Amino acid sequence: MKVKDLLTDESKWTQNEFARDAKGKRCSSTSSRATQWCIVGAINKCYELGLTHMKMLQLTANHIKSSEPQRANPPLHVNTIISRWNDNPSRTFTDVQALVNRLDI
Repeated sequence: MKVKDLLTDESKWTQNEFARDAKGKRCSSTSSRATQWCIVGAINKCYELGLTHMKMLQLTANHIKSSEPQRANPPLHVNTIISRWNDNPSRTFTDVQALVNRLDI
């Protein structure tokens, strides 16, 4: 499954946590209780830890850095770059959906 197949509507997306359960409480992104994910959490859910997982994180972070150069300074871990983008208060689900569709992740 790809991230774009997991985050199919706004009710499945969250901010400020990798994942939440049906009651809105934080949980592991790979938990069977998870019903909402941020982009990093969705990548964690859809791609097993390993090379492909890391490539998906790097691809996403690189795209964010290239489209928003201010995110490249100072150098940050890929999870931080993606999480800060996802958790920006002005971010919308439409923005998230456009990103994951553009990257085909």
